[in-house]
Amino acid sequence: MLDGAAEAEETTRDLVARETECCSFFGFTLTTGGKGLTLDVEVPAVHTKVLDRLAARAIEAAPQVAP
Repeated sequence: MLDGAAEAEETTRDLVARETECCSFFGFTLTTGGKGLTLDVEVPAVHTKVLDRLAARAIEAAPQVAP
């Protein structure tokens, strides 16, 4: 879940557009609602390892949020 602020949505949509141009095998779905944005990323099975590595890097880089 991403911050639902308008700036975050604009930045995310820009990133999705640029990544789609670069790596067309990624499929992105951005959903707004509730308390924020949800970004789903899908890839064909052959590229699952790439997505798994990117997800791991994102988790490592993300600030820790207290429950």
